[in-house]
Amino acid sequence: MPGSGYPARVNWLRRFFLGDSPRPRAVNEIVQPGERVELRGVVEALDVILNPLDGREAVMLRYHAQIMARADPQLGRLDRAAHVAYSQGVSFLLRDSSGVARVQVDAGEDLVAIHSDLLARYGPGIELDIFAVEPGDRVVVRGRVQEQIAAGSPHRSAAWTAVLVDVEVEKV
Repeated sequence: MPGSGYPARVNWLRRFFLGDSPRPRAVNEIVQPGERVELRGVVEALDVILNPLDGREAVMLRYHAQIMARADPQLGRLDRAAHVAYSQGVSFLLRDSSGVARVQVDAGEDLVAIHSDLLARYGPGIELDIFAVEPGDRVVVRGRVQEQIAAGSPHRSAAWTAVLVDVEVEKV
């Protein structure tokens, strides 16, 4: 998961110009590691992080803050407007009607600490936009298959049959 900017826009351009458009599949149709795939399903949490705005549980957050310009008459300085972007996530499961895949995302930054710091420094002069993927959300995940695990073994310990990395996630 890209850590800054507007990744959906960047990834769309990459797919358009490079032809790097993954093929939509069901989890049980994944055949080989290294392949780029697109899966649709429901998010199930393995672990959770907290949304810094409302405390709700999530598996992935993209945090965009627009800091407004302000003047500090006591110090005689002007803070200029700025845009900051961060992300935070934990790996989660994606379930469709055919099976379950594990989606690995970058851990990213501690958004609760970042949000608290920005509020302490800039107060209410912040415009926030947070994209949150919560357990139970229906999503589209595009990524690269890192590992495919055969489903037939009775000694299999994993609850999933594929592992995806380098992912983009969109709500549907």
